[in-house]
Amino acid sequence: SLLLPKGATAEELIFYDTETTGLSTGAGTIPFLIGLGRVKEEKFEIIQYFLADYPGEPFMLESLKKEFPEKGYYVSYNGKSYDSHLINSRYLLNRINCKRGEEVDLLYLSRRLWKNKLENCKLGTIEEKILKIKRGPDIPGSEIPDVWFDFLNSGNLEKLKLVYSHNLQDIYTLSILLV
Repeated sequence: SLLLPKGATAEELIFYDTETTGLSTGAGTIPFLIGLGRVKEEKFEIIQYFLADYPGEPFMLESLKKEFPEKGYYVSYNGKSYDSHLINSRYLLNRINCKRGEEVDLLYLSRRLWKNKLENCKLGTIEEKILKIKRGPDIPGSEIPDVWFDFLNSGNLEKLKLVYSHNLQDIYTLSILLV
């Protein structure tokens, strides 16, 4: 890929996406689901880290840190502006040191390629119009924070399945989009 340094290998790529409690980047916004995709033993593996309650955040971040090599290339969609800052601030607020590798944000390239051809450059639009991918079970991103808050209050897992599916599909699409 022209987006990666010469010599970068598929095994060095970490595709990631977060599902959060809102869209701001303030201290109150928490990523409660962080998905990571990577090539491992010639297969594409996706791991999802879920925060079941606020007190578990330091444990989730410590577990996630083991998956974040310093020399990897982190592939995201709007990660440079949102996801990476949010993750970094959560590490900082929890006093956990975590250094990650370079960020490769596919949103900027997508805008350059398709902003004049599509009504918007949301990942879902790119999937449908450019990659011809039809999502399976899904939930609109705007509803995701409410699903987590409902889970915290009621323990209801049913709608969380859609959030997991949404996150998994975003990561899978990132890998296809990069190729």
